[in-house]
Amino acid sequence: MLRAENLPYSVHGKSRLKHYMQYVLMPSAEKTKWLLGLVRKDAFFSCIVDELEAGGYDIKHRFYGRSGAYIPHTIKLKKEGDPTEALKALKAAGKLKARFAFSARYGGVQQAHYFLHELMHFWQDQRGLYLRPVQVEGKIPIMLDAESRVRVTCFLEAMAEVEAIRASWRLKEAGYNAAWQGALSSLDWCKLARGYAADIVTMSEPEAARRAFDRWYQSSHRAYYEKRGLLAYERMLKSLPTQDAMEIKPYLRHVNLDDLLATLPEEDRPEYLVLGNAIPLSGKPYSVFDHSDIALKIIKHGISENMWIYNN
Repeated sequence: MLRAENLPYSVHGKSRLKHYMQYVLMPSAEKTKWLLGLVRKDAFFSCIVDELEAGGYDIKHRFYGRSGAYIPHTIKLKKEGDPTEALKALKAAGKLKARFAFSARYGGVQQAHYFLHELMHFWQDQRGLYLRPVQVEGKIPIMLDAESRVRVTCFLEAMAEVEAIRASWRLKEAGYNAAWQGALSSLDWCKLARGYAADIVTMSEPEAARRAFDRWYQSSHRAYYEKRGLLAYERMLKSLPTQDAMEIKPYLRHVNLDDLLATLPEEDRPEYLVLGNAIPLSGKPYSVFDHSDIALKIIKHGISENMWIYNN
């Protein structure tokens, strides 16, 4: 059985291949147990695992597929009213378990890093940062406009990856190298990880984390997540009982990222996002779009003048 304490993933050659195959062939339940055991070595993520286990979870380990995914629930109700009781009933029936999917072909080290990333999405969702509407059958829900959906998508992705890099580094410093080796071997995030490692030597950790956050917005992957955010918005439109833009317009809401961050309790706000000398989240590069086609489509969809009202 693999243990977080003794995986020699930093070695090369046949030994590394041996442990890669050992992870790939491990039963799904053992993969989950190993990943949970590893991330529990970090104090912050150990608390997230406590939340995860309290509410229940379903983690699938396929061979093919995306490197990792947290799959939030879309709540659809039959009638209007306070959804609290309906949500309680769904939870009691085990229908609101946190859902994840991972691809074992990436191997244990990358899966360890991606696991941290997806757990952070769970953390975000538990704190209401996803702003996904509760839908009532036959009704138009209060929902984000296209620009806000794209901005929020990018913000949550940037935060999740920076937190995964920070935790991978902390685990490495504590003697558990797997997740950090995963960050360094990831084609998507190795540059971000190496930049963070270089910065943390010359500046405070929150400053290094903020530089990583800003580099995410400068990376080539940003355009992909902008497209994904817009696609999520357009799928939402197609699910509505009408596609008439004038009928939908009163239900659209706009959100500023600074206001979204402020909805978190002060102790939950990442220090690197509230640095006094940092660029406000309402400014560039966070307020512009990297992909010109996305910007044009957002203009076509229109921007709501109504602001999102939190907890309402």
